[in-house]
Amino acid sequence: MGRMISCFCCFYFAFLGNGYSQFTERELTGFDLSTNKVNLVHKIWPQLNGKGSTISIKEELMDTTDIDFKGRYLKAASAAKILQTHATTMTTIVGGAGNTYYTGKGVAWGANISSSDFNNLLPDNLFELQQLKVAIQNHSYGVGLENYYGNDAAAYDTQLNQDSTLLHVFSAGNLGDKSPITGVYQGIAGFSNLSGSFKMAKNILTVGATDSFYRVIPISSKGPSFDGRVKPEIVALGEDGSSGAAAIVSGICLLIRDAFIQYHPSKKAPSSAMIKAVLINSADDIDRPGTDYNAGFGSANAWRSIKTLKDGQTIQGNVLANQTNQHLIQIPSNAINLKVTICWIDPAAPANSAKTLINNLDLEITH
Repeated sequence: MGRMISCFCCFYFAFLGNGYSQFTERELTGFDLSTNKVNLVHKIWPQLNGKGSTISIKEELMDTTDIDFKGRYLKAASAAKILQTHATTMTTIVGGAGNTYYTGKGVAWGANISSSDFNNLLPDNLFELQQLKVAIQNHSYGVGLENYYGNDAAAYDTQLNQDSTLLHVFSAGNLGDKSPITGVYQGIAGFSNLSGSFKMAKNILTVGATDSFYRVIPISSKGPSFDGRVKPEIVALGEDGSSGAAAIVSGICLLIRDAFIQYHPSKKAPSSAMIKAVLINSADDIDRPGTDYNAGFGSANAWRSIKTLKDGQTIQGNVLANQTNQHLIQIPSNAINLKVTICWIDPAAPANSAKTLINNLDLEITH
């Protein structure tokens, strides 16, 4: 099997591949919104449902006639042609309305939905995404263990610089028991085994999987990236694999976006860096204490993410080379821990770079 995925761009991909074809990361047989506190958000803030935004599911085509998607499917020119249960399941997790049965109610049940064909592993046309008001695109698929920053990763980083409010969410993969055969982590069992070079992009979110007891499941692909960056950045429930975990996080990102627009005075959409910062900062530390390559920065906590925004605990700004920005934070007297997170959208690096970070922002806390 080759990694060539369509005739019109086979030349472009000819030098990318390691002899793999794309495949979905298995489907969930069910899902539970309590593990990542989504059900608590639905109870406390029922007005937060992703309405006004569009989630694009990049793989095969979901069942567009499903009653749980009624009136919310937006057809795209890049939509897949082949109907697949996996795509329907992912769409239900992200944004099912629960019309058939209450277990079919997804995370962001008010969002519009669209489809995109994963036979094109490069980013979709940005103009089409913007016309459809796509805020989040979910990618619950992989190819094979690829430990480098490919042309596809650089292309995703480029697109997210072109539109700072768009965010791509990728499943980490289900190769957690594999060992890389190339790179500095070659032969180290159970680490650096993400399923696709596009998951090495810097500005995306890569999502690993846990069980309902917040244990990273063995098959969930682990970090680090080939150049030592933290991957996956976040984990979520996905007992059968990282597909469903990515879908849950895509839905949570839509809720964060919805909350930011409702609670932020400007009413402008947040940048993808802001969404990532809120999600990472509010995550529950699991697995090894602190940041690690199994669970990244922790398990997604939808309730704490929304509370972070509602309490006004975010700061936005710009910084130039050799410049320092200072911000004052008032800490309550009864506070036990202080957790500060900084995120930014980094320029794309040249494909096949040994080190991909372009801008290096340092965070220092002074009492």
